Amino acid sequence: MDYKKHYDKLIEKHGIEEKPCYYSERHHVVPKCMGGSDELSNLVYLKPKAHFTAHFLLWKIYRSPKLGHAFNMMCNNTSQGSQRGSRNYSIARKAHSEAMSESNPMFDPVIVAKISGDNHYMKQDKWKDYFSEQRLGRNNPMFGRKNPSRYRKVMTPTGEYGSLVAAAEGNNLSRSSVMRYLKDARKEEWCYIDQA
Repeated sequence: MDYKKHYDKLIEKHGIEEKPCYYSERHHVVPKCMGGSDELSNLVYLKPKAHFTAHFLLWKIYRSPKLGHAFNMMCNNTSQGSQRGSRNYSIARKAHSEAMSESNPMFDPVIVAKISGDNHYMKQDKWKDYFSEQRLGRNNPMFGRKNPSRYRKVMTPTGEYGSLVAAAEGNNLSRSSVMRYLKDARKEEWCYIDQA
């Protein structure tokens, strides 16, 4: 199918140079991402449906990432009156996905090789040691503190325990279950010793 021919006919038939009295959307005949300008000779007003179709045709003609993104935006912008069909929405999402993957630096083979290779700075022992040292002593946000719920004495139906971890092991439960029982007011036999 000759999408360029259809696009030219659409602009010729539906494009209006002067702003009409009804709702319309401004459209660049030659898209700005392809060297088009904001001159009046490159701008036309289109009804929303024609504008949507114009962006669809532009993407089909050139398959440019920026045009794919623009078409996706048209599909997701229903507040301006654009109607999206499921087929066109599917095509637009695919176009957007392709556009994002082409412009994403993480898909660049050179960058992927740098990150995944053994030479990446995070994989070198000197950096591992450096980052470990940054969390030692007073640099550690938990320095001088104890996790209050973990180190408090706990009373359970099976007895008294020195910590939440010990209570979990002694009752054959997970720590999260013990914490849930401690918070549950209906389980009176489960409590912190200082709350008893």
